[in-house]
Amino acid sequence: MPIMSTGNYLLNYIGENSTFQTPYYVYHRETTEPTVLIEAGIHGDEIAGVLAVDWLVPKIRVLAGTLILFPRMNILACQKETRFINVDLNKIFPGKEKGEPYELDLAWQIFNLVGREKVQYLLTLHESKSLHDPTEPETYGQTIVYGVKPQPACLIDWIEKVNRLAQNEQEIFRPYYYPIETSSTETLVSTYHLKGGFCVETWRGFCLPRLIELQKNVIFSFFDMVNLQYHLY
Repeated sequence: MPIMSTGNYLLNYIGENSTFQTPYYVYHRETTEPTVLIEAGIHGDEIAGVLAVDWLVPKIRVLAGTLILFPRMNILACQKETRFINVDLNKIFPGKEKGEPYELDLAWQIFNLVGREKVQYLLTLHESKSLHDPTEPETYGQTIVYGVKPQPACLIDWIEKVNRLAQNEQEIFRPYYYPIETSSTETLVSTYHLKGGFCVETWRGFCLPRLIELQKNVIFSFFDMVNLQYHLY
């Protein structure tokens, strides 16, 4: 059962009473749209997004819309700061109910969470070891990755807004079409017909505090783009 916490959000759990019991936070006002899910920690060694969402949890108040914050999608991998425990959670969606290893069951529960909460927009926060090079596949750093065609209409305006906050050329984000059929984002977009679903990839060449700030910049500019109204304490 959800537990009211601080009067600002509902505290819920994925995988209650399991080894991977994981909290997520739902902020809701009378106007339910847009419904936005920000998730991090699908890879346990990518901690900038986790820390950015952790920072946001106690500080944000939603004034119009619904926001779901999910800081640690794979909490066991996050605890060990390793990419995954058994299999890569990002490549096994939609998972399997009560599947083994546990990542299959976890993917299934996240998959159903998105449908249950009627999510419209999804951001999954990642980090990459390689700065993006258009001539080299699988170089993701400083990209916003999408997996559908045509390119989502909101993407270019959103990236332009983010890039106004860049401090140098290496911080510039670029759109990158790179579909992965069983990834969490692409599976959720195609199944639930989301209005937008994106993977945010920051480059690990920056120091951790700057990585966290870059993740925050992307999140807040996305809120503005989809008209999620909020206040920060």
